[in-house]
Amino acid sequence: MYKGIQAYVVLCFKPALQYTVFERVKASLVANRRNKSLTATESFLLGMVARTISTILIFPYLRAKVVLQTSTTATTSSIPQMLGAMYNKGGLASWFQGLGPELTRGVLSSAFMLMIK
Repeated sequence: MYKGIQAYVVLCFKPALQYTVFERVKASLVANRRNKSLTATESFLLGMVARTISTILIFPYLRAKVVLQTSTTATTSSIPQMLGAMYNKGGLASWFQGLGPELTRGVLSSAFMLMIK
C-alpha cells in the first residue's frame, strides 16, 4: 500500500509548477497592456502550455511510482532506483511511456479551468 509514498513529495510540486509558469508568462504578456488581464483564448492557450510543462517535468517520477506500485516482482524499493532500472531497460523513452494520454486528459481540463478562472 505504501510503495512509492515518497513520490508524493515530488508530485505535489506539479500544481505549483503549473501555476508558477502560468503566472510568470501571464505577467510578461500583460506587462505593457492597459488592461492587465488575458483574453479567454490567451488564458486557455497559456493554461495548456503551463500544464504541459509541469506534466513533462514531473511525469517520469509519476510513471516510476505507478510501475513500483503495480509491480509484483519489483527488485527495487525506491523511486530513484526504479527510474534507474527503467532507464537501463528501455532508455529515456521508458520514462515517458504513456505521456500522451496523461497530457490529453490533464491539459484540456487545466486549460478550461484557467480560462474560466
